[in-house]
Amino acid sequence: MFNLSSSHLFQLLAAGGCGILLFICAFAGFQKFFYKILIIIIPFQFISSKYGSINMVLTYVVGASMLLRQPVVNKKTGGNWPLILPFFFIIVSFFISLSQTPEVFLSKNLSYFISFFSNIVLFYMSYKF
Repeated sequence: MFNLSSSHLFQLLAAGGCGILLFICAFAGFQKFFYKILIIIIPFQFISSKYGSINMVLTYVVGASMLLRQPVVNKKTGGNWPLILPFFFIIVSFFISLSQTPEVFLSKNLSYFISFFSNIVLFYMSYKF
């Protein structure tokens, strides 16, 4: 599905290592710092490829650290998750349409879904903080 040369593989491994380091820092208590950086860089795509951007990676890293630190999130919101049903229907309709997509477009549609889902994560991060 993905043809990676050795330089692309090195870049992917370096990005993965940086992502793990960012996750550890965000989980250790720097969530608000990374969230503020994310809000500032939303309009700018400093690092972008056909597989994603730095904004998307930062969104998933901070969102995952928030999800794993649930007591912090639940104290502020009381467990309220607005618009969860419409997002669920959008995701289900996307997967239904994905089932009818030719195999040639599958990787592009999955990349789009990953980008779209990062926006949903960013919405909930904005609601929670």
